Amino acid sequence: MDRSLSSRFLVARFLLLPIGMVCLFGSQLTRQSTAPAGPFTDVRASSGITYRQRNGAIGGKELIETFTSGCGLVDYDNDGLLDIYMVNGAATPSLRKEGPEYSNRLYRNLGNFKFVDVTQVAHAEGRGYGMGVAVGDYDNDGFPDLYITSFGQNQLLHNRGDGTFEDVTEKAGVGGGGWSTSAAFFDYDRDGYLDLFVARYVVYELGKHPRCGDQKRSLFSYCLPDLFQPMTDLLFHNNHDGTFTDVSHTAGIDRARGRGLGVTVGDYDGDGWQDIFVANDRGRNFLFHNKGDGTFEEVGLPAGIAYSMDGVARAGMGTDFGDYDQDGWLDILVNDFETEGTALFHNLKGQFFTDVGGEVGLRDASYPYVVFGGKFVDYDNDGFLDIFAVSGHTQDDITAYKPDITYPEPKLLFRNVGGRFRRVEDGPGGVLGRLKVSRGAAFGDLDNDGSVDVVVNDTNDFPEILRNMAGGKNKSLLIKLVGTNSNRDGIGTRLEVHYGNHVQILEAKSAASYFAANDLRVHVGLGTSPQVDVLVLHWPSGRAQTVRNLAAGYLHVISEDRGVISSTKLTVKPTDASNVP
Repeated sequence: MDRSLSSRFLVARFLLLPIGMVCLFGSQLTRQSTAPAGPFTDVRASSGITYRQRNGAIGGKELIETFTSGCGLVDYDNDGLLDIYMVNGAATPSLRKEGPEYSNRLYRNLGNFKFVDVTQVAHAEGRGYGMGVAVGDYDNDGFPDLYITSFGQNQLLHNRGDGTFEDVTEKAGVGGGGWSTSAAFFDYDRDGYLDLFVARYVVYELGKHPRCGDQKRSLFSYCLPDLFQPMTDLLFHNNHDGTFTDVSHTAGIDRARGRGLGVTVGDYDGDGWQDIFVANDRGRNFLFHNKGDGTFEEVGLPAGIAYSMDGVARAGMGTDFGDYDQDGWLDILVNDFETEGTALFHNLKGQFFTDVGGEVGLRDASYPYVVFGGKFVDYDNDGFLDIFAVSGHTQDDITAYKPDITYPEPKLLFRNVGGRFRRVEDGPGGVLGRLKVSRGAAFGDLDNDGSVDVVVNDTNDFPEILRNMAGGKNKSLLIKLVGTNSNRDGIGTRLEVHYGNHVQILEAKSAASYFAANDLRVHVGLGTSPQVDVLVLHWPSGRAQTVRNLAAGYLHVISEDRGVISSTKLTVKPTDASNVP
């Protein structure tokens, strides 16, 4: 497909793409392979999870309705099993959780993909119109806390360590305001305490938007975000006493305005300081370079990640940092709107990025879809980062404008084969080809078997709890970091993983995907290797630590000052490799 077509029709992002163009791709919406089984299976129905997302839509076509909601994975009770936090909308126009159907939900993991709703006893219902969630131990007490973004005031839930949370938003000073989207806990100044970055979208008031759509046909549709002013993002510095200070201005964050949706954090230039990438909607992307003196410089344009290769602003949503080609430098994944295709910005030694999405097979395969949550994930444990993403259109009446496009859309799984990506599809009835209106996607090992599972929040629907059936083909291990001079979670630690002839560069983080919080433990796929020969950890404190001979099939807990303090065998299950793509 001529890439110039993408530029020509970007202005028609929501409504105006010619039907003829869509017909060229219509077969991709339903095309499936004859594979007898899929790499993931949805176990939600038997899991005990009864939550159903509600966006509160009552016909007013409020823009907030089409972007919510996210989800997060958090071991809130420190029992070694990842629990699930689902963010929910609220009633409109009140923006209140007027009944239990609008509550956020916390599900405690009982093991073997069984969960129990502990929302009320844990005081984790949330408030207002929720968007996303971030996870991090901001006070270094050993228990992970929750930060929930919203349309309106955000909420910080402090984990008391007794199975309950306390709302400390006002005391901590992190309420924010406006329309917040994704958030990230990270230690930008390396003082041993997690700070907080919050992306924001547009200036918006309920009931104040124009009537958008095709007036001649009496079609009332969601408006383009271009009609609303972009916002500045927020940066809160941790004061070490349970409070934060808004340093957005002094740190240089508020010098740029964008329609921020996805956020990820990583040290893209290898200077030891964590940088911030923001995927903006219909505007240039931001790359906030950490100067190491408490300030940031927005370098998206000179770094080559602000626009598409033809100089057009795309609609960025889910995003992630990851070294997909194992050259030692973190690359950037950005999920985009239909006719744009997924972008993969290849890192040229920390100096510049170039979009290779087309060259590696991502752009054409994702071209017809509106792709939201997604990240780099080694789903088959072969030692190379693959990509999993979820999609769903933003216009609930899109078929009225484009009959060959549906509101619900499939999931996209791309296997990394030598630095190129091949789309993996499952057979009839498989979860990848099943059409849903998906938004947030969180990634982590829910059953501690060494394979990464996925939780997906679907609009006005039950979530999907996707159990990984493919990881057992290869070996893997998990690493849980315990910081002492660094932050307790070890967020921002860079890991050099050496085994056989391979070297993987990984970073400990939670923020990636879309409105999501992911497993804080570091997952390492090893292929057929029985162990990690040498692991070098570069902690945020500046300490370099070397650990040797870490066996596959274990969760290894590594302390910054004590080294390996425990190794627990994972519940690895055999997999019929011939039956899983």
